[in-house]
Amino acid sequence: MSSSLANFTTWRQRRKLIVRGRLLRKTLTHALAALGTDLATPIKETTRTRLREFDELVAQKGAASVPALRKVVEELERLSDGPLSAGRKGTLRQYAESIAWAAAIAIVIRFFLIEPFQIPTGSMIPTLQIHDHIFVSKCAYGIPIPFVRNYFVKWAAPKPGEVVVFPFPLDYDPLCVATGKARSECPHPDYGKDFIKRVVGLPGDFIQLRGNRVLVNGKALDSRHKGQAPCEIGGVPCVCAEREEQLGEHKYISRHVLEARSSAACINSDTWPWPRNFDFSLLPRELQFTPGPDGTPAFRVPEGNVLVMGDNRDNSSDSRFWGTVPVDSIRGKALFVWLADDFSRIFSGVK
Repeated sequence: MSSSLANFTTWRQRRKLIVRGRLLRKTLTHALAALGTDLATPIKETTRTRLREFDELVAQKGAASVPALRKVVEELERLSDGPLSAGRKGTLRQYAESIAWAAAIAIVIRFFLIEPFQIPTGSMIPTLQIHDHIFVSKCAYGIPIPFVRNYFVKWAAPKPGEVVVFPFPLDYDPLCVATGKARSECPHPDYGKDFIKRVVGLPGDFIQLRGNRVLVNGKALDSRHKGQAPCEIGGVPCVCAEREEQLGEHKYISRHVLEARSSAACINSDTWPWPRNFDFSLLPRELQFTPGPDGTPAFRVPEGNVLVMGDNRDNSSDSRFWGTVPVDSIRGKALFVWLADDFSRIFSGVK
């Protein structure tokens, strides 16, 4: 036991000396370059010799190198505080450089790798809850161009069932335009805001909704009833049915208001495209319907776009109301929850 403790103590001492020596190596290397010809040749040679000795001792293993390592580090400290002190970076400069590097790394991570996102609404319940904090992979489909809806390089495309974050694509309010005003006079209040939905249709797909079942190219998704759960529509308590759906490689739960409605607010929108008596002036002109594989109305996803829906089907503003999402505008793919009111959901993946 005492031998193990002694070995651990030696290992800690050696690690501390190596860390300190590496910091001194960086400082002294900068000082040698900064002072240049102003520094006496013997001091240069001594410094370089001590740095070589330090590197050789670091490469050695075992307790025998600790006293020699301590001696070399102490000599490097004397050189740093003495003849090479004029070439050292000032404390303020060192802090400034450290902060600048940290900021640069944070910017690269934020714009090109991973971005935090907070769930603002209940459109993805039960998969994602209001106020959930998630991480989004910015590089899932390519290297994005910051502040521009496009990519430097693309290496993948969204797949069916993936949950993606994107800016709201519709720049005008259809209801306002229906009154005879120009699009420029009817800006949409949500334009450019970040939305999160599930990819249901890819370019060229025919999408329909019949009896709460999503049909892709005329074929209903694998789905089975999972039970009932309380839900809210516009703040009004309702009762919802939950179904387990399989879309691509993703299995998740969708939620639908039951036909037995507790109030006028609890409406089950189990059909899409909408029935003939629907007020189509509420929809954007981009939503054009065509006969699907079975001859009934369907929506065909345009090239370069995806169709998205919320898992909380009767309480979701999605492609059924405002159209498709350009693939190049997608900001990233949802990865996992890193903070939630329910602690058991923390670090759970987004299915």
